[in-house]
Amino acid sequence: MYYFLYYIYKFIKKEEIKENDILLMMLFSINILFLPLYILFKYSNTLLIKKKKEKSILIKNGVLNFNSLVELNYSLESLFEEVKKAGFNSFEEVNLAILYDGVISFSN
Repeated sequence: MYYFLYYIYKFIKKEEIKENDILLMMLFSINILFLPLYILFKYSNTLLIKKKKEKSILIKNGVLNFNSLVELNYSLESLFEEVKKAGFNSFEEVNLAILYDGVISFSN
């Protein structure tokens, strides 16, 4: 961050900026622009999940409940990540998966 401010200062004072400095400024600017976008896309699904006070069954006896997934705006990729974190290898191994207040509970 300090480099960026330093180069802005040099630009305002009309001091000489070297080619390497320009490359560093461009790389830093690209990082500043794309980091928030990356975070937004990475976590957008979890931010958009509709939280309900009632329980929603996502998986029952190894079968996905697509109606609940669509209703909650929950993606298969996110659910599969949660299944992997819980120690299961596939949806078929999960006996019951319930979403309550944004937290998924699993049982086998």
